[in-house]
Amino acid sequence: GTKRESGSNIYNNGFDLKYCARFAYGKGIYSSPNIDTAQGYSRRITIQTKQGTKKFWYVLQVAVNPATMNVNTHYIAPTGADIRP
Repeated sequence: GTKRESGSNIYNNGFDLKYCARFAYGKGIYSSPNIDTAQGYSRRITIQTKQGTKKFWYVLQVAVNPATMNVNTHYIAPTGADIRP
């Protein structure tokens, strides 16, 4: 999970380790195969739609290189080349 603004930047430009700030399980770009884990790190956003105001959890679905993942409770990609939106 991430902020919507960060997610838009990731979608448009890919992942970049220099923007990562916290490394609880080691240095890398974190993701999870578990949507509940991802939601725990996400933020709820509000969007105005034609049907009115809607609230969503903002998470990204990504593809990872399994050969380079450090697997704990999270996947940890060592570089942006090992994970893509």
